[in-house]
Amino acid sequence: YPLLGFEEMTFLEDYPQQDLIRGFVSDREMFDYVLNRLEAQGDAPLFLFGITMQNHGDYNFTDYENSVTLESERYPMAEQYLSLIHETDKAVEYLLTELEKLRKERDKTKDAAELARRARRVVRRGVDAIDAAADPVVSLYDPDEPYELPRALEVGDNVLIASLGKQAKVLSLPDRNNNVEVMAGTAKMRIKLAELRLVTEQPKQEKKGGRRVPGTTGERELHLVAETRLDLRGMMVDDCLIELDRFIDHALRSGVTDFTVVHGKGTGALRSAVRQYLKKSPYVKTSRPGLYGEGEDGVTIVTLK
Repeated sequence: YPLLGFEEMTFLEDYPQQDLIRGFVSDREMFDYVLNRLEAQGDAPLFLFGITMQNHGDYNFTDYENSVTLESERYPMAEQYLSLIHETDKAVEYLLTELEKLRKERDKTKDAAELARRARRVVRRGVDAIDAAADPVVSLYDPDEPYELPRALEVGDNVLIASLGKQAKVLSLPDRNNNVEVMAGTAKMRIKLAELRLVTEQPKQEKKGGRRVPGTTGERELHLVAETRLDLRGMMVDDCLIELDRFIDHALRSGVTDFTVVHGKGTGALRSAVRQYLKKSPYVKTSRPGLYGEGEDGVTIVTLK
């Protein structure tokens, strides 16, 4: 599979909240992962190739209860095979229903999302000015300004993926199509050269109380700047905890005391990891599930000390 050239791959161990059928990740579990990724992707194009194992292998598992029975006893394994296909049919119906809901929701919020993006841009520019005054050495990337690399990239350089707001390390030089292989967290991916911003390391500062003040463009570039909402849907657990830690740092520096973490419902893996992390954090005063109208169990409401 690594030789196929995909930017990211997930396997059994990447599903902490495992819904298994005969020891394999179920089709429904994989479809939940697909839906989470689509929600996180927004309007950006996404090619996702899924291979499920639920229906593979022998069909004589003794610990699996068949839901389909045949009048003839000549083909005992056929009952298990047809039972698995029945589970897949239900999972596909669920996926198509959720995709239609997502499409309708995006149609309704398309105009609102554009207005929100414009508002965030205004807020971000205001916060940038404050940050520049406090620390003129560091400036945030402005997506509206043209950018040219100050020099050619080298293997090992730290870069910022502009479209994702994530820091990464260069693993290979640009190929003939100007694609660069980078490592962002635990994920290897190929990114267009035009999407990369070279990060210049600066000496890190310390803030009273022991919390670090990020000293690089990559560390300062969050998914949401000076806002009270952090969306982690579609991320791996390790990456989401890194982003959550950065967001708390930035909130403390910006004077934000209350914010919402959006992790979605999905399999519950992100929700569990986020809430465990917040429970142990010395900087969190309280954290609770969202109420009706706030996002319910798909979000966690946080108050800092």
